Amino acid sequence: MTGYTQTLYALPPRGRRMLDVTLPARFLLPSLGAVVFAVTLCQVLFLSQGAQALFRDSDTGWHVRNGEAILQNFALPRVDHFSYTREGQRWFAWEWLSDAAFGGAYRVAGLAGVALLAALAIALTAWGVARLSLSLGGNLFFTAAAVVVLLGTTGIHWLARPHVFSWLLALMFLSIAEHARRGRTRWLYALPVVACVWANVHGSFLLGPAMLFTYVIGEWFTNFAVNVSTNELGTPSRIPLFGKGGVAAPSIKMFRRHLIWRGRGGSFKQPKNFSTNTTPSAPSEVASQHLLDGAATPPQLRRGLASAELVPQPRLVTQPIALTALLSLLATFINPYGWRLHEHVFTYLQTDYLMDHISEFRSFSFHSPGAYYVELFFVIAVLGVIALLRQRAFGPALLAMAMLHISLYSARHIPTAAVLLIPLAVAALTREAREFHRLHTFLDYSDRIRAIDRRVLGIVPIAVVLIGTIAGVTMLARAGSIEFNPNVFPVEAANFLERNNLNARVFSKDQWGGYLIFRFQGRTKVFIDGRSDFYGQQLLEAYAEIADVKPAWNVVLKQYNVGLVLIPPEHALASALQLSADWKRIYSDHVAAIFERVG
Repeated sequence: MTGYTQTLYALPPRGRRMLDVTLPARFLLPSLGAVVFAVTLCQVLFLSQGAQALFRDSDTGWHVRNGEAILQNFALPRVDHFSYTREGQRWFAWEWLSDAAFGGAYRVAGLAGVALLAALAIALTAWGVARLSLSLGGNLFFTAAAVVVLLGTTGIHWLARPHVFSWLLALMFLSIAEHARRGRTRWLYALPVVACVWANVHGSFLLGPAMLFTYVIGEWFTNFAVNVSTNELGTPSRIPLFGKGGVAAPSIKMFRRHLIWRGRGGSFKQPKNFSTNTTPSAPSEVASQHLLDGAATPPQLRRGLASAELVPQPRLVTQPIALTALLSLLATFINPYGWRLHEHVFTYLQTDYLMDHISEFRSFSFHSPGAYYVELFFVIAVLGVIALLRQRAFGPALLAMAMLHISLYSARHIPTAAVLLIPLAVAALTREAREFHRLHTFLDYSDRIRAIDRRVLGIVPIAVVLIGTIAGVTMLARAGSIEFNPNVFPVEAANFLERNNLNARVFSKDQWGGYLIFRFQGRTKVFIDGRSDFYGQQLLEAYAEIADVKPAWNVVLKQYNVGLVLIPPEHALASALQLSADWKRIYSDHVAAIFERVG
C-alpha cells in the first residue's frame, strides 16, 4: 500500500447532474490555469514595459549569437571568440542548449521570436505553479491570490535568459517529488532525464538532485518523529517535537481520532462509520465528488482533508526517492564538459569577490520598485514553513527553509524560491484553514468551484490567446518595439562606430558588452561582458580599475591596447577621459559618449 491512507465518511450518492459540465463547455470555458497562463503571457509581452523589458539585460545578446553559432556549425564552442581580453581561452558554455533555443527563435522571427519563447516559458511556469498548488489541495481562491504575488516576485527577473527554462525544470522536479511523497511514483524515474536536460540548459542544475535529497532527509525525519510521538498502541509520546506538546500535538489528536498507527507495518484501527479508500488522491477526489453532488462537507471530512499530510508515510517511499536523487545527480554529468562542469560551478560560487561584486548575487534591496511583492512572498513562505512543520511534512519544510536562506543571501534566487514555495505554502495553509470553523462556508464554496474547474479544459481560450499573442508580437516587431531599448543601450553610438568603420579595441560598461556582441555579431570584440564565471576575479579587478577611475586606469587601458572607450557621458570615467591629453571625444548623445585614443 502506497500513499497516504485516508479514511473518510462514506458519501451518499446524489444527483450528479446538478453541476455537470457539458462537453462544449469543457472546451470553451477557461480554467484557472488557462486564465493564469493568458494573464501572465499578456503581462510579460504587452503590459507595463512589455516585451522590450525582456531585453533590459544585454546578456541576451551573447546568448543569441552563441546559439546561432551552435546551429550554424553543429558544434559547441570550446574557446572564447567574443572578447579580446580572453580570446582563445577555454570557455564553459554551460547553457548551450538554451542558447541554441534562443538562436533558433532568432533565426525564425528575430528578437520577437526570442521574446515570445521567453514569455511562453514564464507563462508556463505560472500555469504550472497554479496547477501544482491545486493538485496538492490548495484552495482555489488562495491559489489565485498567490499567483498575483508570484508574478510580482518573479517579475524582477523576467528576462530573455536561460534561467526562465530552469524555473520550469525546477517545478517539474518539485511536482514529481511531492506526488512521489504521497506514493504516486509513476513519473519519479523520469527525473534523471530532466536532470540531464537541466545540466545543459542552466547552471542551477544541481538544485534538482538537492531537492530530492532534501526530501529523503525529510522522510527519514518524519519516520523518526512518528516513532517518537506514538507508541505501538498509537498513544502520543511525552516527548514534544516543538513547543508545548510539540508542533504536531493538535495533529496527533486528530490522528488518533481517525487512524491509529500500529507499528511500521502500517496496520490501522478504524472508527465506525468510516470507509477506507487507498487511492493516493482519495481526499481531494472524494471531496470533489461530494461537492459536485451538492452536499455540504461534513466536519469529519474536513478534518480528514486537513490531516492528509499527517499520516506517516511507509518507509518504502523513501527508497525510490533516494535512488532517483542519486540517478539524477549522476545524470548531470552527461554534458559536453563532464565532471569539469561541476568543478567549474563550485569554483565560481566559492569566489567571494565575484559573489560580493556581482549585483545578482547580492542580497535583495527592499528599496527597489515592487519590493512589497517580495515582502508578501516572504510572509507567505514563512507561514507555509510553520504550517508544514505543524503537519510534519518535513521534506517540503526543509526545502522551504533552504530556499528562504539562499533567497536572503542572493536576490537572483528569490524568483526560483517563489516558484517552488508558493504552491507548497498555499497547500499547507489551506489544510490549516480547514480547521477554522468560520472558514468552512468559504472553503465549501471554493471547493464547489474547484470541482467545476477540474472538469474544464480551457483549450479554446488558450488557443485564442496564443493566436492573439502571436499576432500582437508580430505587430510590435513590425513597429520596431521589440529591440534593445535605445534609451538604455548605446544603439546610436554603435551605429556611429559602424558608419565610420572604427575597428579599434573598445572598452565599455560590462552591462553593454552583451549588446555589442549582438549588434556586431561578434565581429567587434569586447573587454568584458556578463560572463563573470569566464572572466574571473583578475580581469574583473582590472575592469574595476578602469571603471572606477582608480589611479592606474590609463595604464590598464594601455596594457590591453584599448583604442576606443564607450561610456555614459555622465560617468566619472568620461570626465577623466575629457581631461586627459591622451583621449578625445568623437561622439556623444544622451546615452553614450565615444572617446578615441590620440595618436
